[in-house]
Amino acid sequence: MSTESRVSHAPVDGKPAYRFTVRVNGNDPNFRLRSDRISANLLAPLDDVLLDLLDVAATIFAADSRTSRGGDTRAHFGECWRRPFEFAIPVRRPDIWTRPGVAEALADCVEFMTDDFTSFVFESRQAENIPQDYFDFDDGESAEPIENVILFSGGLDSFAGALETLATTEGRVALVTHRSAQKTISAQTNLAKALIDRFPGRVLHIPVEATLTRTKSKETTQRSRSFLFGALGYVVANILGARSITFYENGVVSQNLPISPQVIGTMATRTTHPLSLRKLESFLNQLGQTPIEIRTPYAWLTKAEVVSKIAEFGGETHIRHSVSCAHVREQSKLHPHCGTCSQCLDRRFAILAADLDDHEVDYMYDTEVLTAERPVERSMTMALDWTLHALRLADMDYRLFCERFGNEIGRIVEGFQEEPASIVARQCFDLQQRHGLAVKRALDKAIRTLSAALLDRALPETALLRMVVDARVSPVTLPRVSTDPIEIQATYVPDHDEGADILPLQISFRAEGNDPIVTIRNLGELRRTSARLAHILRPQYDKDLDARRAPERYAFTTAGRLAQALGKSKGSIWTSISRCHATLAELYEAVCGDPPPAPLLIESRKPEGYRIDPTCRVIDDPEDTEHAAIESGSARRTNASLKG
Repeated sequence: MSTESRVSHAPVDGKPAYRFTVRVNGNDPNFRLRSDRISANLLAPLDDVLLDLLDVAATIFAADSRTSRGGDTRAHFGECWRRPFEFAIPVRRPDIWTRPGVAEALADCVEFMTDDFTSFVFESRQAENIPQDYFDFDDGESAEPIENVILFSGGLDSFAGALETLATTEGRVALVTHRSAQKTISAQTNLAKALIDRFPGRVLHIPVEATLTRTKSKETTQRSRSFLFGALGYVVANILGARSITFYENGVVSQNLPISPQVIGTMATRTTHPLSLRKLESFLNQLGQTPIEIRTPYAWLTKAEVVSKIAEFGGETHIRHSVSCAHVREQSKLHPHCGTCSQCLDRRFAILAADLDDHEVDYMYDTEVLTAERPVERSMTMALDWTLHALRLADMDYRLFCERFGNEIGRIVEGFQEEPASIVARQCFDLQQRHGLAVKRALDKAIRTLSAALLDRALPETALLRMVVDARVSPVTLPRVSTDPIEIQATYVPDHDEGADILPLQISFRAEGNDPIVTIRNLGELRRTSARLAHILRPQYDKDLDARRAPERYAFTTAGRLAQALGKSKGSIWTSISRCHATLAELYEAVCGDPPPAPLLIESRKPEGYRIDPTCRVIDDPEDTEHAAIESGSARRTNASLKG
């Protein structure tokens, strides 16, 4: 029997609302959710609450997958990124789903994971007395209890975690696999079989098909996937009597610090972010079932450290069967990895740093990560920014780390509420610096191996290794790779420094006759075109501030609109803003002794355009410090978390 839910995409930015139906299973489904086979005689049929949970999770994932955020290039990023969804879902136990706190916890969890707006209405449906078709039970194996439920994706991290669990404990484990794409099935099956063969009688593999039917996904980010994955694990754990489910994901990927606004920005995934999983656990444990703990044993390990565990427990020959690539549609048997996404970069550098590259041939990557030409600008930007970000982390001190990533640290702290904030912050720094050092180690190894090709300039100009070497040797010849300027978090700054009196920028706007002026507290003044550009951008900044938008949601103004307002060409806009950045950087370095952590005052992002840096504080009078208390909602939340 199908579950038919109604989903409305509310009007946004003048675009009309539209509605669609999600039919889960049944005779005419547009989303299929069922397992291929479960072979264990201890399994009991699902109760109504668990069936409802699967329907809810499937509906959310289906809506996420079929509703675009603006396409691969995000041309309408500001308008389409944060989608407003209204869900009307029939449930068998409305008394549970309408209980105070349940819908609120669900929306809180889903909104943080997906960055969407959501609302939920639960309607009563008749409980059918027919066998459910999510799981196909078989009485073929021993009824020994299952002690661990592991979410098993077929990637390196989940394989390492399952391998370590089986090698260091004696109990049975259940591997729950979410199958959303045909191209990932063989990798998941091969790795599961390797574990079943090595640990006979101890592994129960539960592959669950969960995919759209009759249509292709329109949105590749699929940030609700971990919600569905976690729901599947929760259901299996309740059936088997397990008290925990485990996400094996390295901490660098889970925390996913922004490498640059041009590449990641608000697109940074939160699928296994510590705060996402805390919110998921909180929601699930309001459903009235046996409390289940969500465990993340690899939360403080880098990818290279996780990969090393595979070798430590004798599983290195199976590395080639795992798949890490985000671009599933482009995968082939010969090239299961694209070599251009951040997951591929993370994987390849980790394997090189762990000295396990003998177990992975270069041609597994459609674009060989270090030496292949990258003809597409997006691929070049991703590869170079990702790598330089890691190298910056390797060289960064604790003060600058907290200054640059203060907001992100605040969210991570919220995910580890049982630990002191200062300890979590230091662990974040140590983790990210070890990651940076692992990337540097991999690069050193590659440079030694390919030194002749580098000296002879034989590698393509857009090969990652050559771009990185060029950037390190002559950084002034390359475009500046910036990171989001972040609110300084004095809680974590051990020593006072003069930069703390400048960042975040405190700015005021005024005019002398027809000449606009922007005054930056403790730094100086801007006049002429640079000041005029800031004056033109200010109304949108004020609008976003009044609307209490998160800093990453502040809108950009296109170069075309700025050019029209100033009566200049688009090229002259870029030149003027570059000159503004250079002037402010020179002033900042003169005051502080070091370059600023990012371009000051005006942010840019292709193709959206330009905006006033959302962390700036606009004050009516540069001497009026009372106005410096203006903060964004995100910064307020971060400060509260860190002080706690």
